[in-house]
Amino acid sequence: MPDSCVNHNSPSALTLSSMPVVKFNELQSFGHLSLVWGVAVEDLTTINNSADQSGWYSEMQIPKRGKANRDKFRTVYKLEWGILKQLQKNISRDIDDTNLFPDCVKGFVRGRSAVGNAKAHVDQRVILHADIKDFFDSITTEQVLGAFIRLGCKKDIANLLTKICPLNGRLPQGASTSPVVSNLVCSGLDSDLSAFAIRQGARYTRYADDLTFSTSGTSNAKEFRGIVDAVRGIVELHGFKLREDKTRTQRRGKSQYVTGLCVSAPGEPRAPPRVKRRLRLELYYAKKFGIQNHLSRVNLEWTELRLRAYFRGWIDYLHSVPAESAVAQRLRKQLESL
Repeated sequence: MPDSCVNHNSPSALTLSSMPVVKFNELQSFGHLSLVWGVAVEDLTTINNSADQSGWYSEMQIPKRGKANRDKFRTVYKLEWGILKQLQKNISRDIDDTNLFPDCVKGFVRGRSAVGNAKAHVDQRVILHADIKDFFDSITTEQVLGAFIRLGCKKDIANLLTKICPLNGRLPQGASTSPVVSNLVCSGLDSDLSAFAIRQGARYTRYADDLTFSTSGTSNAKEFRGIVDAVRGIVELHGFKLREDKTRTQRRGKSQYVTGLCVSAPGEPRAPPRVKRRLRLELYYAKKFGIQNHLSRVNLEWTELRLRAYFRGWIDYLHSVPAESAVAQRLRKQLESL
């Protein structure tokens, strides 16, 4: 970490609420950028001249979810330099405020969510899922640079932004800029996949690395193999690869899920029935036996505070799904009665 970073943990950058929205094609120089984002030119120069940004971050190993991922971890990076952290937040906000992402982009865009992503594929005959392999790690400095140039940035400003957002040539998971910058990088991919879906009479959405296609028409296995091959070709054309173990289809008559929500029936997406059943059952036993006895019965070394937080987290999740708001309210009352 450069010496100048040591005394910058108390942000001198302007806060998000006090700043005007910045249009990237209007940024003229480092001095102009310093003025609109409230960062010293010296700090911008330090970032621009950096050959190794790893000293500004700390690494965290987060366990992956699911039985198949037992003992596997995801590396997440935490920014330790306050100035750069605030600068990334400002950039993320201004990209979101000044860039109109197409409707197919459902993740990391204000007003859009996993619920909206699932709703686009409700009550379809066939759903195709495909995941991009190592999504953030696959996004290079060259792709980020091209994205900022497409926003209208001057070359020297675009070069600086590629030092602010990536970590040693890749987008780091955990940085506030990574999600929205990934959407910028994927503009060409989204355009090509949307056009392909229209030609197939299908719907297409992307939530981060999760690609979803659906159709209400008839499709046999041979036709869908051809669609997967075409999607793979488009994805690789844009510098990415598919996770072959995550590519799958779901057909009407069986369970269909999109970003964790059930979309098999007409209407609104719903939470998986197993989630609601388990939550009801756990709240019932916590009420019947008492919280401490319940924790002993299920062999959990948790405090009462942690169990309540666990319940609140799942209830808040249900509340975020419009079709489950009534269920969430009932479960919240059960929790409050414990």
